[in-house]
Amino acid sequence: MYYISSSLETTYSISSKLIEKIYHRYDIIFILLQGNLGSGKTEFVKGIIRKLKIKSEKIKSPSFNIINEYFKKNLILYHIDLYRIEKKFANRVLNDLIEELPKFKKIIFCIEWAEKLNKKIYKLFKNLKNSKVVKVKINFLNYKKRKICIKKI
Repeated sequence: MYYISSSLETTYSISSKLIEKIYHRYDIIFILLQGNLGSGKTEFVKGIIRKLKIKSEKIKSPSFNIINEYFKKNLILYHIDLYRIEKKFANRVLNDLIEELPKFKKIIFCIEWAEKLNKKIYKLFKNLKNSKVVKVKINFLNYKKRKICIKKI
């Protein structure tokens, strides 16, 4: 399924609708974001955080921190940016997090530059009890327009 976005509000709306569809059905959600630099991956995550009404002073890309965590009652959302991580270490970052999954009712992983992950980790994601994996690819159509493709894995 794909959508065309020509504004931040449209991108927020698309990501809001996605999380609305899957949030109550799964305990662990992986949203794998792909797209060029500046394509709107972080904005897509902002839409999810807004929809879930997670309080945060400023939502920004974790390019330098690698991982930003957002909390709300029994929910933790990991916003992960693999841009600066070498491909060979990308799986390890996620493996370490998964091995020590915190005791929250809901855990959401929003992973930017997910194309650095290999197929083995996808299998691990899918094998976790009551989990859902969704791939989101954002492409530039022109200066203002983006094509957002959403695929459930």
